[in-house]
Amino acid sequence: MSQFFTTEKATFQGLDFITVKSNALKKRADITVFSPPNAGKNTPLVILLHGVYGSHWAWAMKGNAHITTQNLIEAGQIKPMILAMPSDGLYADGMDCG
Repeated sequence: MSQFFTTEKATFQGLDFITVKSNALKKRADITVFSPPNAGKNTPLVILLHGVYGSHWAWAMKGNAHITTQNLIEAGQIKPMILAMPSDGLYADGMDCG
């Protein structure tokens, strides 16, 4: 069962785009998640934080982080990992706005 008020999820090209309403944050939050097909229970989680004008989708849509990760996994250069790419909440121009 979800720990959130509401959860909305869409899957597209191996990515999960998730929006939740969080009790802890007292607002909605967005995150993009990549889980490789061979991810197991103990697969490491890597959190990628976007830049000042970005959002949760920037690593995947502008940087192809999920494609690069899957290619490196398939080549045996890295072990499987889950990528979590959260939004900063879209506060002003971003969280780096002094």
